[in-house]
Amino acid sequence: MKKIAFDFDDTLATHEVQRLATMLIKAGYDIHIVTSRLSNQNCQTPRWNDDLYFIADILGIPNDKIHFCNLTPKWKFFCDNDDFDFHIDDDAEEVDEINKHCKGTKALHFVSTFDNHAIRIIQKEIE
Repeated sequence: MKKIAFDFDDTLATHEVQRLATMLIKAGYDIHIVTSRLSNQNCQTPRWNDDLYFIADILGIPNDKIHFCNLTPKWKFFCDNDDFDFHIDDDAEEVDEINKHCKGTKALHFVSTFDNHAIRIIQKEIE
């Protein structure tokens, strides 16, 4: 089973990417959230990530599949967790760094002009 991670802000927070994640979950993929955000334990309020947890709950992504990088570069997470096949992120620099440093995970760049053509490209990549 392929293991796929999504960034949250400006990626999984968008309806287009939520639809893609839903399709992948229904197809049996192991879906995770990997975010640069601070975890609730490392920020000013325990409700800091309520929006993220709300979307994860709607999509059926359990809390143990949500990974907070606490403002460290994501490539460090993926080098330590090299069993991810793909990571989808809107930050081109994060994508480049993951692809540069991590052998196991391929990062794909999500742009805000996401459309059906882009979804087909990602689906082809994960097959």
